[in-house]
Amino acid sequence: MTQIKAVLFDLDGTVNDTVTDLAVSVNYALNKNGLPTHPVDAYKLFAGNGMRVMVQRAMPEGQKEGDLFEQVVADYAEYYALHSMDNTKPYDDVPELIDKIREMGYKTAVVTNKPDVQAKPLIEQMLPGKFDVVIGQMVKAGYLSKEQGEELKNSEMVLDFHSADHKAGLATYFREYLRSV
Repeated sequence: MTQIKAVLFDLDGTVNDTVTDLAVSVNYALNKNGLPTHPVDAYKLFAGNGMRVMVQRAMPEGQKEGDLFEQVVADYAEYYALHSMDNTKPYDDVPELIDKIREMGYKTAVVTNKPDVQAKPLIEQMLPGKFDVVIGQMVKAGYLSKEQGEELKNSEMVLDFHSADHKAGLATYFREYLRSV
């Protein structure tokens, strides 16, 4: 039986409440391109599976691919790069949750499909020192860069990336655990 050595978390919607900044950024891009926008709450359903999928879900039917779609993605990415921390904050109790997990002897990591160049600064500013490793998406989705592989190796974490599918459940489990102690 494998001993659990690390707890992995997603970033958006698990560790940090990012929905408002995501919504404002996509709505900016949609509006800039003459398309209808959506209420912030709609982005709770649109988010997940990466930036392109989120933008695609926000686009009107019949316009979810092609040049207009690519322009909206580009406008979103440009705007979000400047405004990704305007309203974003850690969920209540998350800093304490991470501290408790670390006190229990587990390594902690963020594994996210948010671009690596956005994920690391966001974690460094919002939750400094809480995670042993932060891994974001590189140019080729689904692959670790050589630098990311070295970062994991140097962190002395043995990670089962299949378990990353269950990261939200782990976060919920530990939140409930914290409330019970």
